[in-house]
Amino acid sequence: MKIFLQHKETLLFFEKLDSWTANHHAAFDFKQARMAMDFANLYSIHNVRILVVAPTSAGHVQMLPFEIPAPAFAPQPAA
Repeated sequence: MKIFLQHKETLLFFEKLDSWTANHHAAFDFKQARMAMDFANLYSIHNVRILVVAPTSAGHVQMLPFEIPAPAFAPQPAA
C-alpha cells in the first residue's frame, strides 16, 4: 500500500516541493496518511486529498481518495 497526495483539480501526484507528476509510480510515498496530512498542513499545500493506492488480489490497483480535514487551528491574518 502507498500513500500519496493528489491535487484535486489537476489530479497530479505530489513528487517533491514545487513538483507534481501524472505518474503515480514517480510520486512521493508518504507511507502513512498522518505523515501526508502533516506535510500538507506544514507546507500549506491546499486543494489536495490523500490517495491510498493498494494492489488487489486480481493484480489490479485500487485507488481510494480521502479528504484532508481542516487543521484544528488556522493562523489568523495580521491585523
